[in-house]
Formats: sequence, structure tokens, C-alpha cells
Amino acid sequence: MAAAGHLALALLFFSPAFLSGGILVPGDTLHVIYPWGAYMPQRPSHNPELLDVVQQFYPWFLVFRDRLLSGDFPLWNPDSALGIPHAANELTACWFPLGALALLPPTLGWNALLVIRLVLAGAGAYVLLGTLGRRRAAAAVGSVAYAYSLPFVLFLPCSIGNVNALLPWLVAAAVLVARRPGPGPAAAVGCFLDVGSPAHRDRVLHEVGPATQDRLTQGAERLWCKIVSGSGTFQTVTATPLPTSPNPSGQNANTGYMKLAINLAGVTNTTLAVWFVPLSTGENPPVTLPAITALNTWNLSATNDT
Repeated sequence: MAAAGHLALALLFFSPAFLSGGILVPGDTLHVIYPWGAYMPQRPSHNPELLDVVQQFYPWFLVFRDRLLSGDFPLWNPDSALGIPHAANELTACWFPLGALALLPPTLGWNALLVIRLVLAGAGAYVLLGTLGRRRAAAAVGSVAYAYSLPFVLFLPCSIGNVNALLPWLVAAAVLVARRPGPGPAAAVGCFLDVGSPAHRDRVLHEVGPATQDRLTQGAERLWCKIVSGSGTFQTVTATPLPTSPNPSGQNANTGYMKLAINLAGVTNTTLAVWFVPLSTGENPPVTLPAITALNTWNLSATNDT
């Protein structure tokens, strides 16, 4: 009953988009992003904080869909930054069970994903409040307050929406386990409380060898990089906005984060060739340098995928 009620409420909540055949993405934010902004009217966005949805989460959803329909495992995203890991990026959440909705037509699959997250959150909050001894009316009001709260709805299109949707169910299970006597249930609850989101692991840059090469690590993942042609040295610096940025005072401080930069001294015009190599566990950086092909000799042709 709780799930059916929240399904009806979610369909009503999103009915303006569904009745118009729209998709639940903040497309009005594209006017501040190049190149789309050059072709869109300049007007205020309803929520300018949702850029990640149109720049990352929905495109990742489409990458996952395209890889599966082409018969490939979605291990790699060849269309971003000259190719980056896809499945290994925990923010894509592509292996979450609801990721199978990507096999549906894009608009239907994405809209269904957001609706199901709302239903899971609302029904889970209802079960949790019932587990805590609240009456049905109170549990119903509390479940709506959780599922349609500003933090939940704001992050609904993001991968963390999966975590938020399952959180009431996990807490309810932890409460039931904790009520059983013995050290085992207590240890299980302790393990549950100790689990953190992998999306918040520290990003660390480890500088190795000479300054013309470096290695980036994130957990067990490693990326080795080397300047193979041109002057310049790698430099690990804090990821604070530069004074020359368009709006440094309005940007995030990025406290605790580092970035990799190439330091060029006394240079006004130069050419660089930088080599990036993902390293598996125990793998050493390559020794033999690749042949360098000038950019103006690349034979690139545009394709129109339909």
C-alpha cells in the first residue's frame, strides 16, 4: 500500500513533464555551458546548481545504454577526455540494479529511474517509521516529508540518489537486527554504521620520479603521466581558484583537494605532448616512449550517430 501510494504521488509530482513528453533533466542550465549557450536564449535557470545532471549523470546514463546496446561492457567511456574509465567511476553507479533501466528508450528509462527512487525512498521511510512504533498516519506524513524534502529531491537525478533511496530500508533493517539479543547483531549494526560512500574517498596525488612525470592515485586506481615532448614540469598544487579566474570569490574553495598542473616558465608559445597511461595493480610505468604524431596530421572524421 505504501509503495502504491508513493507511486501515485510521484506520477502526480512529475505529471507536468510526463504529460508534455518531457524528460526530467534541468535543460535550462545549458545556456551557461559552451557550446550550447551560444545557441540558447540567455535567461535565469530555475536551479543553476544542477549542472552536474546535464554534464555528467544523464550523459553517463546514455553512455551506459549505448555500450550495452552495442554489445560491449561499459568499462570505458571513449567520448570524454580522450577516453576515461566508466564502470570504475563509482559516481556513474552503472552496476546499481536500477541501471538496467538504461536499456529502455532514454526518456522512459531516465524518468522511470527517478520515479522508482522516489517510491523506494517514500516506502522505505514508511517502513522505518512503522518499525520505530509510529502510527500509520504519522508514518505516511513522515515518509512524504523525507521523499520530497529539498535535499532528497535536489540530488534525485544524481547517483547518490540511489543511496538516499535505500537509506531508510537499511536503517530499518539495522533496527530489527539491533533488537535481537547477542553480540552478533550489535556487530552487524556497527559494520553498517561504519560503511562510507566511496564517492567521498580522498583524492591524493603522489609525485614520483623527476618533475616531468607524475602518478595520480585514487584508492587502488593509478594513472601515470609524463611530458614526452616540450618544456615544462608537473607541479602538485592545491585546487583553489586562481586569481585570474573569472569569478574566484564565487567558486568552491575545494579544501582538501589537489590538482596536477604543468608549470611553464618564461614561455609564451610552445607545443606539448603529454602521455597518460592507466596502471593496473602491480604494473610499472612503461619505459618505451610512443611515437609522436603532430596534431595537424591526424585523420579525424566526424560521424553522426543515429
